Parts: sequence; C-alpha cells; structure tokens
Amino acid sequence: MKQLVIALAGGPGSGKSTLMHLLTVALGDERYVNPPLPDGTVAEYARTFIDRRIRLEERSINVYDQLLLHRGQKRREDDLLAAGYPVVISDSPTFLQLVYYFEADPLEGVIGSETRDLIRRELERAAHEGIGRYDIIFFLPPVIPFRRDPTRRQEAAEERARISDRIEAFLKLSGARYVTLRQRSRQGRVREALEHLVPLLRELQAPR
Repeated sequence: MKQLVIALAGGPGSGKSTLMHLLTVALGDERYVNPPLPDGTVAEYARTFIDRRIRLEERSINVYDQLLLHRGQKRREDDLLAAGYPVVISDSPTFLQLVYYFEADPLEGVIGSETRDLIRRELERAAHEGIGRYDIIFFLPPVIPFRRDPTRRQEAAEERARISDRIEAFLKLSGARYVTLRQRSRQGRVREALEHLVPLLRELQAPR
C-alpha cells in the first residue's frame, strides 16, 4: 500500500510539533484519508532521550548522542511505516541530527578528531540517504511567536535563527524538494500545508 510520509523541518520553537498535531486533526476531520487519519505521528525520540538520559546524567547533548538520536528516531518512523499507516507525519525528521551535530558538545579531550569525523560522516550518509523517504518536506522558518519548550534549554533568538538557517542550507544542498510555510499564524500554516497535501492525498486514495 502506498503511504504518504510528511516531514516538518525547522529549528527549536518553530512550531513543528504544534503543526503536526493540528494537521493530524485537520486531515481526520476533513476525511482526506478514508477512514479518518489514525495517529500516524512520530513521537520525537529526543524528548524521551533527554528525560531518560541527559537530565539524569546532568549534562549536555554531545556528538555521539546525535548518532543515538538518529537511530532512535529512524526506528520510530520505521515502526509506523511497518504498521501500515496511510499517512505518517514526523516533526523530527532523521536528517535534523546532522544539523544538530554541529551544535552539540564535541567531547574535546574525550574522543579524538577521527572519531568525531566518523560520527559526522555516518550522520551525513544517513541524512542524504534518508531524506528520500519523505514525500513532502515542509520547512518552518522561525516567524511565529516562540513558546518555551520544557524538554530543551531556552535557546536565544540568534541561536534559533542559526539552526534554522543550517536546516534550510542542508535542504538546498541536498537537492530536496521542500515547501517553505510562510504564514505567520498556526492556522494559516495548516491551511497552507493542506493546499499541498490534499492533491497528494487524493492521489493516494485514487483506485489503482
């Protein structure tokens, strides 16, 4: 069965999780998927990882953690795809761990530069191979009011902008087809996303 895999990409506080849940409700309410869309939303593995490991160990996320985060997130996506959900929405697509690698603790004095380079290359390989699994990528620039995320430290506006720029640069360099959502309100973003999703969903439901 053909499945539609949607990625929401953006920096911290860009509204990815909010949009994911609003889209799930909107798609179910409008019956764009028949039967109504089940909860094919990919829970963000980073939240679990932070709660179970980072907070307990009272440390910051490091470059090796990014590799573990990638594997955990990919496993969650794979599980939903294997379960046969017609639509799968991820607000933490697996290529984001490559971007966050450059923001993470480099573990200077703990691991050598060769080990860090191996981790970076593995994340680069996985990111460029994995980006093809998403049928449509929505990029969310940081234009809506920021809401503090209790699972993360409070990022400064400049840091959020820098990460957002890195994500968009990766999307461009990878040659990925992505759509920038330019509406500044959450409901506006939902409407804008649905304009692109409805034709894909109709094609998904078309008789073979």
